[in-house]
Amino acid sequence: MAYLTIKKVKGRYYGYIQESYREGGSVRTRTVEYLGAMEPAVAQQVQATRKQLEQADMAALVQSVRKASQTATRAPEITTQPQEAATPPETTPEPRYQRLEVNGRPQLVDMQTGELIEPQDTGVITTETAKPTLRPFADSLKLPPNLATHKLSLAAFHGTHRKFGNRLKAMQINPATMPDVVVKYGNTDGLKQDRNGAYIVTASRTPKRGHGLNKTKLWQHTRQAMSRATIDAIETEQPELFAHLKSQLDTSHREGKRLLFQHIAQTTSGAQRLGLSLQLLIWGKIPQPTSDKSRNKTTAQDLGQMSYNTAKGWRDEAAFILAEAHKNGWSALATKTQNASRKHKATITKKRNEIAQLSKLEILAGKRRAKLREIVQTETKLRATNELQNRVVNLRRVFDL
Repeated sequence: MAYLTIKKVKGRYYGYIQESYREGGSVRTRTVEYLGAMEPAVAQQVQATRKQLEQADMAALVQSVRKASQTATRAPEITTQPQEAATPPETTPEPRYQRLEVNGRPQLVDMQTGELIEPQDTGVITTETAKPTLRPFADSLKLPPNLATHKLSLAAFHGTHRKFGNRLKAMQINPATMPDVVVKYGNTDGLKQDRNGAYIVTASRTPKRGHGLNKTKLWQHTRQAMSRATIDAIETEQPELFAHLKSQLDTSHREGKRLLFQHIAQTTSGAQRLGLSLQLLIWGKIPQPTSDKSRNKTTAQDLGQMSYNTAKGWRDEAAFILAEAHKNGWSALATKTQNASRKHKATITKKRNEIAQLSKLEILAGKRRAKLREIVQTETKLRATNELQNRVVNLRRVFDL
């Protein structure tokens, strides 16, 4: 069933025609058509009345929205001296016709009368709602002016930002639609999103060990912020491409998380299993076996995850992958996942050969059962790694243009 919904992005209102559908045992939502920007008064009127209307009252809803828009944009009366004539302000005429898709068929709606007009082969009236003026793309990256005092190149940050913008241009998307990326100083190193949709990267100038600004974390969080802003721009400008990305990555991401929990269940027992599962579910962090960061990162990829700070959803993981690909290249990222897959396959082959060489006494001692358990654990890691490898390939098809 199709319905009208309003989304607020950076203080502006945008209209979408969406519908719900059932996939397996769950209900999902997809965008049927993007209607463009809307006036705040019109958006508020729609939000106040759309819950009270049924699908059959779509035309009446459009008519009421049109009247509310005219009332909101009507110029106030100007009181002047009798000898002076008030000059009415210039107003841009609203488009009379809007194109909607009802029950899978394109329809033209008269915004003044609310009537549905059947489309013709020729002479179809098509109008587009004017989009709000966007700020320049270069202004979407905000850096502290004294960042150069920490031996960091401001030009390098702007160059990285332009590369993400060029990827959007290659997909016919205006880079100016990306949310702002703001780098500022804070108490801790981190990345978060504010209420306006901007991504805030905080850099701590007073870390615990006293080594000054952590440049590695700053660059890592900045790349992830730009990656997330790129995905947000795709969702706003090309909902169909965004829905394609979601269908390709969401299911695989959920399967990778399931295999990660399965691996924890196979390698632990009792209270330890419960503690590790709660730690992964609530804080989203895989337990780190050592203090060696490079080894921990390799172990995370062996488990089919991009980082020990595991992503809560497919969008977060996609941002991790894009940031890693921008830093080292898609080929290097694919090589890492392939190496992890080959290592798991070699481990499985080795354990099977060891089982074939066991004596009867060793089999009675339980060594065969232990090695079979190790094979099952490695096969779980192999499936999770293959899922991660598929997600990397799907993302590369879209962004490596």
